Amino acid sequence: MKSIVPYKKEISFGSKIAEITSMSLEHEIDLTPEEVHGNFIISGDYKSHEVSVNREPFLYKLPFSIEITDHVDLDTFQFEITDFSYDVLNDDTVEVDIEFAISAEELVEEEVMEVPVVSVEDVIKEEREEEVEEPDLSRLIETPEEEGILTQILMTEDVEEPEQERVETKTMMTETKVVKEDMKESEETIIQNVNPMDDSYATYHIHIVNSGETVETICTMYHSNLGLLSEYNDMSQVAVGDKIIIPKEDE
Repeated sequence: MKSIVPYKKEISFGSKIAEITSMSLEHEIDLTPEEVHGNFIISGDYKSHEVSVNREPFLYKLPFSIEITDHVDLDTFQFEITDFSYDVLNDDTVEVDIEFAISAEELVEEEVMEVPVVSVEDVIKEEREEEVEEPDLSRLIETPEEEGILTQILMTEDVEEPEQERVETKTMMTETKVVKEDMKESEETIIQNVNPMDDSYATYHIHIVNSGETVETICTMYHSNLGLLSEYNDMSQVAVGDKIIIPKEDE
């Protein structure tokens, strides 16, 4: 914003003024949040008689005060005298006419951003929604023994690192293929060392015991019985991770 302010003042010299030989205008100001105030300094010299060669000096301070608004940036405040003139009145009085400009930028009110209050429950819910769903591995498992091997591999993963829990479907498929090949080699090696007692059995399953499984549940799973499994395995102590040979009767 910018304002032009007129200022007019009469100065009584107290003596006759024949001629103003010189005059200058200066100013001093003081700025506060409520107002700008200061003095105009009028100085110079004059002759008291027309034929006199002597010049008498003069100096006068003319105070002024202007209120300013609350929304002004004081750091940008500027004061400038734009016009100045004078006239001699009644042989002993000088009237000065001053025009000055004041300018400053208005303060911009900062918008207060309302920060929404987020509860701990909301944060936990959002994190759960962002978690990557685990791939469906059921399509990659063809036999119960493959399921047991794959379960054992997943149980040995380092659960402390959340990043390792987020396994890409493509990577899991590759690991499953490797597990199939290793399982096939292990099955062939074990079968070579087994002497079947009944010629009616030509196919064998290799089951890896999972957590929570018992001999009874394994027998039910493969439609077998403890006596038959004992002929090929030591069933006195069955622990998680043990490999059990399960013969399958040809149909």
